[in-house]
Amino acid sequence: MKSYSIGAPNELRIGNIGIISLLFVLIVSTLLYFLPVNENPIISPSSRWCYHYRETLIHDGKPIYEKSEVLRYFSVNITRGVLIVRMERTFEWKIFHENRTEVITSNASEETLFLVDVSSRMYFDGSYTSWWIPTNIFIGSSIPIWTINFNVKGFSWIMFNGKILECWVLEYRSAVEEYILLYERVTGIFIKYEIREIASSSQQLLRERWLTDSDIEWPILAFIRPFLLLPIIASLLVLVSLLIKKIRGHLMVKKKSLNQDYLLI
Repeated sequence: MKSYSIGAPNELRIGNIGIISLLFVLIVSTLLYFLPVNENPIISPSSRWCYHYRETLIHDGKPIYEKSEVLRYFSVNITRGVLIVRMERTFEWKIFHENRTEVITSNASEETLFLVDVSSRMYFDGSYTSWWIPTNIFIGSSIPIWTINFNVKGFSWIMFNGKILECWVLEYRSAVEEYILLYERVTGIFIKYEIREIASSSQQLLRERWLTDSDIEWPILAFIRPFLLLPIIASLLVLVSLLIKKIRGHLMVKKKSLNQDYLLI
């Protein structure tokens, strides 16, 4: 007498719906994660942002001086595709003597004007701005900043104002210099850099600059994107698990069929 399983077609149908749902989640999450969104910089007239800069000279493992600066940038206008930006700078010097530290501060603001072509990111002297980079880039891309061509090496995650941002990691290395720059992926905005310059075997200059404040309106995707890896990884793991389960089931059915054929012989 033949026996029939009423639940089998329903289980198969539910299984197929689950696989389709997982594939949909995987495709949508992957597209949002990898495809560029903003083609143009989000810096606009009236935008402002602020960096903190620190420079330390080290000799034989001991600091000689440390310079700290607060760099405030104000976007004044955009005229015929040229962005006009004003920078105000205040600084503090610390000179380290053997038994004391000398502190030199300045509350006066030093103002500088910058003019950069928005479409090319170039200043009039032919160098490239570091304020933002294109977003339609991938690992292995070459990006000009200042007068250096940087290579996109991968991703990194950083906390900014209590939120996680995913950044491109750009690198440049030579015999005497090492640059590491971070740029937020969705907007291409500069977040942080670390530079090490080796003057001699006993002396090196360390430089850091990082974004501390900005009124730039961040897209919601900038805060969602770091978490898109979770559904991508989860859906991949479940799909692989289902695939392995199906392969095992197919092999078991085939083995059972071969055993039955052997018994009949």
